[in-house]
Amino acid sequence: MAGYRRRFGGSLTGIIDAPFGGPQEISLDAFSELPPETFIDIRFVVPWAEMDFPPDYSDAVVLKEYEVDD
Repeated sequence: MAGYRRRFGGSLTGIIDAPFGGPQEISLDAFSELPPETFIDIRFVVPWAEMDFPPDYSDAVVLKEYEVDD
């Protein structure tokens, strides 16, 4: 959390580079009550063609979903 807060200039909302579609604005405000040492891993997941995403049994939270043009 602290690393993203520094990267975003003291805020929990900022721009990250997305592999499909350029920069994306994200907000970690929903996690503002967590301690600064909380580990946040931001991932971009793409399913195989014509398939659903594989199950994720972790404690992951989806922050944003968006469609990618073929």
